[in-house]
Amino acid sequence: MRAGKPVSAALVTLLAIACGSSSPATFNDGTGGDGGSSSGSSGSSSGQLGLDGGGGDAPFHGGPCTLDTECGVGGVCDPSTHACACGGVSVAANEVPPNMLVVEDRSCSMTDKVGATTKWAIAVQAIENLTTKFTGKIRFGLTLFPDRTGNQCTQDAIPIPVAPGNETKIQKLLTAALVKGDPGFPDGPCVTNIDTAMQQALTEPAFNDKARASFAVLITDGMQAGCGTVPAGNAATLAAITSLSQKGVGTFVIGFGSAVDTAALDSFAVAGGHPSTGAHKYYQADDQATLDTILGNLAASALGCDLQLASPPPGGDASLIFVYFNKTPPPVPRDTTHKNGWDYDPNGNVLHFYGAACDQLKTGKVQDARAVFGCPGGPPPPPPK
Repeated sequence: MRAGKPVSAALVTLLAIACGSSSPATFNDGTGGDGGSSSGSSGSSSGQLGLDGGGGDAPFHGGPCTLDTECGVGGVCDPSTHACACGGVSVAANEVPPNMLVVEDRSCSMTDKVGATTKWAIAVQAIENLTTKFTGKIRFGLTLFPDRTGNQCTQDAIPIPVAPGNETKIQKLLTAALVKGDPGFPDGPCVTNIDTAMQQALTEPAFNDKARASFAVLITDGMQAGCGTVPAGNAATLAAITSLSQKGVGTFVIGFGSAVDTAALDSFAVAGGHPSTGAHKYYQADDQATLDTILGNLAASALGCDLQLASPPPGGDASLIFVYFNKTPPPVPRDTTHKNGWDYDPNGNVLHFYGAACDQLKTGKVQDARAVFGCPGGPPPPPPK
């Protein structure tokens, strides 16, 4: 579970610590690609910190010493006792932006007005506001239903698959679709094929990425058209949303206006795993302000409790990972029950946080999050200075 209340992302300070000395490092925004470099006493790297503990590739040992280099990887020599201690090696921990596919209804009823503005213009503005506010914090994608494949009950390929840096592309497509005659303008086919739209969402390639949280956001203003193959209609939609959930992909459901099928949307929202606590299980929007607020809150709740490490722990051993918030002991506990603390996912080299630890990250109470690798066979390392 990575969703919660509206949040601000934690500022993660990136610093390489090697044998008691430190050197600053600069990294990208944590989208998972290479970027940045570090330099200092441990040499340089691009996108990923090395684990230079001062002792080359030699393992840590606790014997007598006069120099840090005699203590092996991660070791430091205590000048008062001339005995090796585990100084630890701190590595970069980058936030992992979640995936979010917006599944937007462009059926003909979206040209109906709310006051002086069409529902379509309101939805376009809300999605543009969403992608602007969360630029770089979420990996967005967009699909529209129905599309113009020539068959009103068929969805073609997702027009903008989820990827980093899609904000401008999405905004350009939607701005153009405000003009009648544009392929995206909601003037036909005049069906509300929620079933085939959610079946299409199942094909989103980014949803196979297990290293980050993923979500679909369904926005619809009408009742199901029943376009899917057997099972069709609501049953097909439920099956698709359930399949997404089984892949670890949550679905937020938003009903726009008064013509929606409340019972169906309630069932979709429950199947999606992120129901509202209001009068309905889905989120009800009736105007620009409400839709903006709902989208903003849902996006904020999707922001991660995940940090991707620049390097895996020695030997892939999670017991050597010690996590410190704001450089303050004691370390955040590891919790393999996923209730309060963190756990390590070697698939993607990611730390997942849960419970109060997740809340601290999401509410901005953590200004500095560090993962410090301890020494095999050594004592727990202290927090970085």
